[in-house]
Amino acid sequence: IGTLDNGLKRMSLTDGEIEDSVLDEGKETTIYSLEPTDDGLFVASYEHLSRYDEKTGQRRTIRLYGSGKRMVNSLLYDKEASCVWVGVKGCLYKYDVATEEVVRYIEVPGISLKTLALDADGNLLLGTDAGLLVLDLEKKTFIQVAHDSRNTRSLCNNIIYDILSDRNHNIWLATERGVSLAQSNTVQ
Repeated sequence: IGTLDNGLKRMSLTDGEIEDSVLDEGKETTIYSLEPTDDGLFVASYEHLSRYDEKTGQRRTIRLYGSGKRMVNSLLYDKEASCVWVGVKGCLYKYDVATEEVVRYIEVPGISLKTLALDADGNLLLGTDAGLLVLDLEKKTFIQVAHDSRNTRSLCNNIIYDILSDRNHNIWLATERGVSLAQSNTVQ
């Protein structure tokens, strides 16, 4: 359970007992995102990124480039690439699950990466306060899709809180002013 002021909690489903999920170092407050993988759980918090290992029952901090604490807004487990994408303000990181290597993938100065998703074409979708960024992972280039009041088919708002790619590969964008839908199949 990610909390607003008290970090990560674990709850037993058998007896309902709740306990703290303690980090190897430091303290955390607000949890922004939880991302399960095949063997653990990644935790995005106001202070840092951490990983809970189911085998050992331990949780440790993962250092991102830069000094001090780094607020982590969003996470996405990419099973095919065996990595976790990590969104922070101004940067996207790639964490290799097997090697535990962290790579600064692209810079997006001044833009907070609030939510991440993959589309049917293998692009990484980044929901931000400045619209949608569609990142071509091979070329490391992106296009920006933004609200345009002159176009009724544009985003309904630039502040994107969540992205869902459904089983039909439609992209649903939860924005500050409603939901935008990018349909992959025009018959639907």
